[in-house]
Amino acid sequence: MRVTMHGSGHIRPEPKRKDVDPPKRTLVSRMWRLGDIVMCEPVSRHLSKSEDVSFSTKPEYHPIVQAFHMTPPSAVRYPLEGEGTSRYQRVIDLDGVSLVHDGYVSKVDAFLSHADIDPSSLSEDERRPIIDLPRRYSVWAEDILFRRGIAGGSLVCIARQSWSDMSPRNPSRETIDEVCRVLARDHLVVVLGAMPAKMGRMADNIHNLTGSTPDVMSTAGVMANSRVLITMDTGLMHIAGAIGVPMVTVMGPTRPDDVSSFYRNNTIIHAGRDGCCPCFERGCGDPCIRSVSADMIVEVVEERISNPTSATRIVRP
Repeated sequence: MRVTMHGSGHIRPEPKRKDVDPPKRTLVSRMWRLGDIVMCEPVSRHLSKSEDVSFSTKPEYHPIVQAFHMTPPSAVRYPLEGEGTSRYQRVIDLDGVSLVHDGYVSKVDAFLSHADIDPSSLSEDERRPIIDLPRRYSVWAEDILFRRGIAGGSLVCIARQSWSDMSPRNPSRETIDEVCRVLARDHLVVVLGAMPAKMGRMADNIHNLTGSTPDVMSTAGVMANSRVLITMDTGLMHIAGAIGVPMVTVMGPTRPDDVSSFYRNNTIIHAGRDGCCPCFERGCGDPCIRSVSADMIVEVVEERISNPTSATRIVRP
């Protein structure tokens, strides 16, 4: 027994220290797909309440993981095998969750269930992906917008990510170009995307920033300065939803309940056909999303701008 001498000369036993077990070390693994990484955030947030969580994914997604809400996990390289995994008491491999996940309300619920977390035990807010945008990305976005003469907070963003005429998730280029032209009559328009996209002759207040942002979190900084984001089923949709940007999401072959209806302030234009949705068939001869007109998109965007915090809803063409 240890004792402690005090100034009075009395000897008092030092209380025994209780040994506290360190938290369980848990490794969560999901290799790819930007939207899927975002939808893993509720798993990490729930586990981090009692466990020391690390997240293994591709390096380009590390900034997203490090911006997870509340207690971001440590981001580690992918794949982590052999001796690397021996440091963890538990390894949760979320690569086993496929694109089509029958039996779950959403892909978020599928990820939670795969991590042995009962989705029904969590509130709606606890199941909603949340990302905290670091200040440095907001500063970068404000700087580039200022240098281009774009007033932050007054712009409308359009996501043109992963563009392909073969994808059943994309409206035609002509439709999106028309949306840009009409919205530019009353708004500043910024077009975003990871890869540079050529656009025809456009008005001066349409700014093409595709391929111009250094990483996805910098793109998030631009979206955070916008009044609304117009998007399809893309990774940027998930980033915007997780940081709370009002959205208009145009969807065809994807079920809204799977990936987007849990985000706040989202108007979803859903053109998917009964008996056909969900569908990821490239080269479809009659893509359902092509039934959504530029006029309808503009009308819904104006409604969302007028009521940015109105509840998420689904509309049909």
